Amino acid sequence: MLKDMRDSVMFEKRIFPGQYRLPTPTPREIQAAMPSEGISLTALIRTFIGRIQEPQLIASLKLIATRRNNLYFPKRSRLPRGLDDSTSKKPTQEMIVNLRILSSFFWPQLRSNKFLLPVDFGPVLERTHQQFSRYSGQRILEWQNALGRMSVTLELEDRTIDEKDIPAWRASVIYAFATDRTDNMAAYTPPDYDPEAGLTAEQIQEKLQMEEDLAADALSYWTTKRVLYQPSQPGVYHVLERLDMDTGPALSAAQQAADDAAFSAIKSQDAVLRENAPMFQTFIANMLRNGGAKEVGGMMGITNMLKMVLPTFTYGDDETLVMLGEMEGRGEVVRSGETWAIVK
Repeated sequence: MLKDMRDSVMFEKRIFPGQYRLPTPTPREIQAAMPSEGISLTALIRTFIGRIQEPQLIASLKLIATRRNNLYFPKRSRLPRGLDDSTSKKPTQEMIVNLRILSSFFWPQLRSNKFLLPVDFGPVLERTHQQFSRYSGQRILEWQNALGRMSVTLELEDRTIDEKDIPAWRASVIYAFATDRTDNMAAYTPPDYDPEAGLTAEQIQEKLQMEEDLAADALSYWTTKRVLYQPSQPGVYHVLERLDMDTGPALSAAQQAADDAAFSAIKSQDAVLRENAPMFQTFIANMLRNGGAKEVGGMMGITNMLKMVLPTFTYGDDETLVMLGEMEGRGEVVRSGETWAIVK
């Protein structure tokens, strides 16, 4: 297990080295690093080693510092316009990808629901496969979409919504409603979202090649978050660009629909746990067989190891204990105090 985790980090650094480099320091950051008693150029270079070249650093110092006796002192006046962090343009954020590569020789078969990811992932997946073939010898990489997790930022007319670490199928579904997609990179044609006509669950399932339960879960989730709504007729979803758009003669009925969607999402999470329990339990058995007895909690406990390796395991110690109890009932594991071990 630990070797797989180490290999994943090493491979990730090779494919996406830019994710592990700190950005070039801004003039304000350089100025903040200069003590009032002054600092030498050598010390400043050492402070920002690997982040900025010496000629660039010297050019910044001419604007933000005063030199006296080979020491640099920060200027106390305002930075020139365009160098102040508050007026400078924010850099474009790149997609950050974290990989977990699991050997099929040691891990159980994982849930492998197939559906199409957001089109921006096309180049990422292609690059990952190419680089993996260079470093891995004869091994083959199989991408498990249903195990992926994504963080997305949605820019609506009256608000911005940040969702962290959500299942990949939810990101794919909300991406189908985007109006500024980079479809030139697409390996498929996403659903054409018309704000007037909306999209149905059937259209999403067909275009994303997604199973019905995953599409239903995603639509319920985004409806609960008040990102999608059904203003004209049930089953036809539109983007709720402004919260004041969701008004009508039966506001209480709309609220009830949101509550029902929330309850449906809760039931869906429980259903996902029940559906994946055999896979989780097989994973636990292999973990105990290969790594020895373990406690449920703690940094190296069963629950935390499941979360580190399986993104779809979003549960806690209570759910782990329930699964272990079922395994104990079948004679697969045995408990000794706080630790669990495989039955020999």
